[in-house]
Amino acid sequence: AVHEMRVTGFDPPLHPFQIASWAVFGVDVAAYLCCVFALLDRGWKLLVAPLYLVSVVAVVWATARATSCNAVDPHVMQREDEALQREEEQDDNMPFCRICGVYVNSRSKHCRACNKCVDLFDHHCIWINNCVGRGNYRAFFAAICSVAVMIGMVCVTCLALLSMYFRDKRSFGQRLQDTAAIGGVPPGVVVALLVVMAGVNLPLLVLDVQLIVLHVYLTLHDLTTYEYIVNKREGRVAGSPKDGGGEGGSAQTSGKAKTLPPWLDWIVFCRCGRSRRPQQLPRENSELSELAKPVDSEPSGSPPGGPRPRAFRS
Repeated sequence: AVHEMRVTGFDPPLHPFQIASWAVFGVDVAAYLCCVFALLDRGWKLLVAPLYLVSVVAVVWATARATSCNAVDPHVMQREDEALQREEEQDDNMPFCRICGVYVNSRSKHCRACNKCVDLFDHHCIWINNCVGRGNYRAFFAAICSVAVMIGMVCVTCLALLSMYFRDKRSFGQRLQDTAAIGGVPPGVVVALLVVMAGVNLPLLVLDVQLIVLHVYLTLHDLTTYEYIVNKREGRVAGSPKDGGGEGGSAQTSGKAKTLPPWLDWIVFCRCGRSRRPQQLPRENSELSELAKPVDSEPSGSPPGGPRPRAFRS
């Protein structure tokens, strides 16, 4: 079935993980401000309050920007007459997308989840229900960095309060009674809440930091997530299409691929939350989105008004 192009991550249907992330974020912020933050002494509050509130605002702003961005390749949005004119002036390095029916930038990929070619495609993110590409990569990176700051502060303060409880339960109980917002809550309930919040946020912090490290590595090597996955699966030396690396390079340096260890990059190979692909799809196109990948054979037809394009399997 042919689906309409998803313009932004707010277009229906929303992804279940996207909705779940909104719910977890709201509950986490409310529980922290009402219970955890209220237990901090004045000095800690003066330090934590501005940093935490700024990080929360940054998460909302950056996530909204990344979700609301249409990262489509600019050639897809051109009028038909403009597209036909450009086809006569195409660079040989510009691939032709048979699904969108236009020539696109060399590092653009077609995402079937969004049904569009994404300019400088990085990956399709289920948490924002949108593709990450040239138009919203910075907002996406700002979002994951802000999340790390926010949940890092949650973990530190929760662990500090738990340490106080186990070292001096009487002092902890007195502080609880002096806290107007939750003074009537039994200490056991508050401690259970602190344990739950630390237990939920610590794994999220580890995963988020892993993701940040991965994207710092990709940025330093001028790679996208998609190109990194292809490079690692095919055992190619890391590099972008600009320097002959990546999937668009004309030549690859022989040798073992320069990639991160599995314990740092496993997150991009995890299939959690992604629908299973049809069996006939090539293995290299099963991650993140089904993408147009150049092969040596030619297609059965040619684009209107243009030369025969390179073939793609998708």
